[in-house]
Amino acid sequence: MQAVVYNPSEDTNDVQSLRCTQFRKGAGKPENLPPTRDALRHHILRANYQAFIWRTSNVANQQIPCPTTSGWTLSQTSLTPILMTQDGLSADCVAATTCRCKEGGPHCRTGHCLCQKSRLRCTRACLCGDWCSNPCNDDAGSD
Repeated sequence: MQAVVYNPSEDTNDVQSLRCTQFRKGAGKPENLPPTRDALRHHILRANYQAFIWRTSNVANQQIPCPTTSGWTLSQTSLTPILMTQDGLSADCVAATTCRCKEGGPHCRTGHCLCQKSRLRCTRACLCGDWCSNPCNDDAGSD
């Protein structure tokens, strides 16, 4: 899926790569990230289904496809949108892109800090929390 929809200045066409880049840049809350490829796919399916209904609304006897093949699930007597079927960020991705600096240690100032070593700012997923002193945080702007 084209990432240019979310950030035309990024040099990627992959939504997952864009999410990872923005996560590493400290986008902050997960809701500030673009949707996952999975969530985007389900949204497109629902939007396409709705557009089909509107586009054929002037037809007397419509042949409407089953909504459960278009990003919806049937729960008892109502349709519920399928938002996601996969995790937003894998545990491996979070582990590989977050530091484990803790209170009482050098507080992200040394080369032992994964974020500082990679010249990246710490994110809210890092363990350093309020004790973070990563100098890259000052260069990357605020959340």
